Amino acid sequence: MLRHTMAQMVLEHSGNLKVAQELLGHAHVSTTADVYMHVDHEALVRAVAAVASRKERVSESMPTGESPVRYVFPYDTFTLDELERATRAAATPASAAGKVRT
Repeated sequence: MLRHTMAQMVLEHSGNLKVAQELLGHAHVSTTADVYMHVDHEALVRAVAAVASRKERVSESMPTGESPVRYVFPYDTFTLDELERATRAAATPASAAGKVRT
């Protein structure tokens, strides 16, 4: 019981799974994660709300007439091009093009 409480407290206060792993003496971080990590539903709701709020703030700050924001985080032009290429590649089956994409 003490061991479990210690692990939970370390994870809640630091969020550092590696620290909990070291304290518990697990050989693999996956062991620590499988036993002690769980989904905190309040944190999940806060994370989704933060993403939605960020997207709304960015959309509201855009001048009138510009297209709506597609991505929540601001990316440089190179990264946006890469994201668009990856999106198109995922939507287009490789067999339709007759060759494998690289």
